Amino acid sequence: MKVQKKVANWLSTVSPSLSNRIVNVLTKQVSISRWDNRLLGLGIFPIQTIIDIGANEGQSCKKLKSIFPNSTLYAFEPSPIAYKKLKNLKYENFYPLNLAIGKENDKVMFFEHNYFTQSSSLLKTTQKCEEDYPFLTNQNEILIEQNTKLI
Repeated sequence: MKVQKKVANWLSTVSPSLSNRIVNVLTKQVSISRWDNRLLGLGIFPIQTIIDIGANEGQSCKKLKSIFPNSTLYAFEPSPIAYKKLKNLKYENFYPLNLAIGKENDKVMFFEHNYFTQSSSLLKTTQKCEEDYPFLTNQNEILIEQNTKLI
């Protein structure tokens, strides 16, 4: 069994809160070290408005506000679990919204992963994904608000 699969199995035995924190720590270094390359030099421009769709707990919001401190940031996150943390971020001109953006104004089914909220989606997890990452099998199907307009 691969180390990755062993870790995935172990993560499904701890609390969802602890599992999310562990995975965030494990992935943090990789994502932070690639930020400058992904922004492609945008930090030199006077960007005034940022829209983060699928903001999760605000990982990107924190980094974006550090690069563009005077910007207005709208952060959309449909997951109630992740939104609880997102709404606690305190920045000037920061607006967290607990809804999804889509093609219709409606309530839609959302698959919220308890042990790794970053994988929550409007799309159901595939069998292959659940085989490789067993902690993703622990999810709730919930109705969430979807809107066609950003603000």
